[in-house]
Amino acid sequence: MTTTLSRTSMQDIAEKAGVSVMTVSRVLRNHPGHKEETRKKVLSVSKELGYSKHPLVSALMTELRNRRSSIFAAVIAYIHCHPAHRKPQSSWVAIMNSIRKQAAQQGYELEEFSLFEPGMTPKRLVDILKARGIRGCILEPFIVIGTELTMDLSHFASVAIGHSLSRPNLHRVEKDEYVSTLNVISKLQGLGYKRIGLALHSINESNHQFKRGAALATAQNIISPENRIPPLLFYKLKSLRKELKPWLEEHNPDVVIAHSIQVLEAMQSYGYRIPDDIGYAQLDLLPGESGIAGIDPNWEQLGEIAANQVIDQMNRNEFGIPENPIESMINGKWIEGDTIRKQEPSPERYASSRDQLVATP
Repeated sequence: MTTTLSRTSMQDIAEKAGVSVMTVSRVLRNHPGHKEETRKKVLSVSKELGYSKHPLVSALMTELRNRRSSIFAAVIAYIHCHPAHRKPQSSWVAIMNSIRKQAAQQGYELEEFSLFEPGMTPKRLVDILKARGIRGCILEPFIVIGTELTMDLSHFASVAIGHSLSRPNLHRVEKDEYVSTLNVISKLQGLGYKRIGLALHSINESNHQFKRGAALATAQNIISPENRIPPLLFYKLKSLRKELKPWLEEHNPDVVIAHSIQVLEAMQSYGYRIPDDIGYAQLDLLPGESGIAGIDPNWEQLGEIAANQVIDQMNRNEFGIPENPIESMINGKWIEGDTIRKQEPSPERYASSRDQLVATP
């Protein structure tokens, strides 16, 4: 016996929704330019009728459209979002190189553009990308947290790196600062450190949504009150040396967690021997910073995931601002270093309540 499977067609949807087949096709392909009321009606009817695309036909039609159209290029735009005169951080370079490598493995080239080059505006950049047939873009972190970008991204598959961009709200890839800080604290506790201090640039901490300070506050819930040290938040790097020394002398930490090697250099300038007098662990270890204990944020993985997200969107023909943006949080990994003593762990460090709260990587 032969069974025939019926499939709802675009014609069925068009007739029930009272629109043309072309409108149905464009809405289902997430093509911009339709009224929100029309879009919702078509999607509602298609869901009601149980419409589903045939995967092989969809793939073939996408290929045919790309072949007969000159507006598609196998290029991903990497958009620099910092002033042109500012030297790029080594971490940003590592991320971009990783994106380039991952994109190349899937047949795409990576081309660099800058929002801040002379004469460039968001509108002009959009026009350039559209004229070049570029449909995917990755936005570098902005210097200022909460940046609102007036750039029409309705024709692009887009991903933002980090959380500095507040609008538009895109899919994004970022470091998991909270979990990484908990992992550092856990590692130090396991090595027997009791008085753990956290020294951070206040603006940098604000840019990271105070996640590292929140991690310390969480860990301190199970630290003996006499060993709890308030974090040091210094306003400017110029004031670091002035504020760090009194804080060290008042609270006497046996290890300091910081996000910048300048904290380590300041402690050494005071005469502290690292790690004999005091230990040091660094969050966000940068490429080339060797010999320091701390967290490698996995810069390369950040780039790989960003590239994959953009390419996946283009393969699914998904363009424009996502209705439900996805955040991919990347965990860092602990790196051994000479700035931490190889201490024997204290038995009390393994209380069950602590192990449940702070998981050692």
